[in-house]
Amino acid sequence: MRKILFTILPYGVLCLLTIIIIILFWPMEQGGLVELTNSWIGLFFVCAFCAIFLFQDDIYHFLEQNIKSNFLLSSTPLQKDQIIPEIFIDDEKFQEIISGTLMGWIDKLNVEKEEKRLKVEEIAQTVERYKKEKKENIKWLFLFADCFLVPHSKDFLYEIYERHYISGNVLTEIAKDMSLDGIETEAILEALTFLKFIRKQEEEFIITETGSAYCSYLERINQK
Repeated sequence: MRKILFTILPYGVLCLLTIIIIILFWPMEQGGLVELTNSWIGLFFVCAFCAIFLFQDDIYHFLEQNIKSNFLLSSTPLQKDQIIPEIFIDDEKFQEIISGTLMGWIDKLNVEKEEKRLKVEEIAQTVERYKKEKKENIKWLFLFADCFLVPHSKDFLYEIYERHYISGNVLTEIAKDMSLDGIETEAILEALTFLKFIRKQEEEFIITETGSAYCSYLERINQK
């Protein structure tokens, strides 16, 4: 729908501009429709129409990038508006809360039972159970990312995914192309790092295995 809108928009603007020119410079007493089509106004309309038709893809990409970023940005949620509670960032405080609940006590009992029951012949079953639990955890992580990450954060992650890693200069270029300010860029990097989709190594941000898998998931569900 957006591509159709951005494709039709230049033709609509051209028609509106031509009507305004006709009203201003072509009074009705100068002639009828035939004289109008043979005039410089008709020549202008035909040339402009052909130019738009030839450069239609370039015009579409220009409008998508600029109109989406400049006019529709206010309706797009920003990652900096999504605040990560401090309790989730501090592992010690979060563990204290978990440990003081019934779930923490049950987990402790389960661990003790597993340690007593684990034998050599049960290793294969333990590995399969670990794989299944990890897969379920990944499903919930992806579901949380779908709800928590705003579109700009997913686009930013996909840019890192395509390059495997980005340096500071590339980071600045991507933020500039996406019309992101410093606060929004910092919030996006913090959210992606929190979800372990990227990790920082010296001065570079590198896509993780989980982040790469999430980008493949986005491609599969046609969000990319």
